[in-house]
Amino acid sequence: ALPMVHQTTHVNLSTTLPAGTPQQVVAAVNGALATASAQRSGSHSGLADPELAAYVDWAQDESRIVAGVAMNPPLGDYDKNRVVNTGAGKYWTFKPLLVASRVWENGFAVGLRATYSFNTRNDDTGVRSGQYLHADWSGTYQLNDQWKFGVQGYVLKQFTADRGGDSAANKVQALSAGPLIAYLAESGDWGVDFKVMKEFSVR
Repeated sequence: ALPMVHQTTHVNLSTTLPAGTPQQVVAAVNGALATASAQRSGSHSGLADPELAAYVDWAQDESRIVAGVAMNPPLGDYDKNRVVNTGAGKYWTFKPLLVASRVWENGFAVGLRATYSFNTRNDDTGVRSGQYLHADWSGTYQLNDQWKFGVQGYVLKQFTADRGGDSAANKVQALSAGPLIAYLAESGDWGVDFKVMKEFSVR
């Protein structure tokens, strides 16, 4: 996988000052916040870190299991002094992977793609990110040849803390779930997916 990315980050910092604050103080504070907002905002296009994988694929009529090992070499566009980067950093990621799916004749189907990541040290920052699980999941029902609906989401859970550099002992977590509706044209030439995912338990 060779992803090309355009990413924009916009930060807007503001505050509410007590009534009666002198106008020059208000102007100075708002000016400082505007400058800090601009310093944390930006846009960038470029190559993200590609993913290379070796895997074994077992497929049957109703189920499929893929197991293997993937890696992300640090080939994405990254500069530690730039606010927005399409690459994750100057480090390698190695991750065992599992993809599994099951389809029943009654139209129900479940799917999972899970990886567990191990990272080397970022040569630019001296930080070694912790190990984390990333799993995408879905459960769907095929109503007919054209319509399918269900739920999907993901789990991102870091199990070991970041180490080195100026990093604190950080661990991240994000859970997500939401509905999906998919339509496939009778010709089979095109389809549309509508999906909404709400994040929760974000840390």
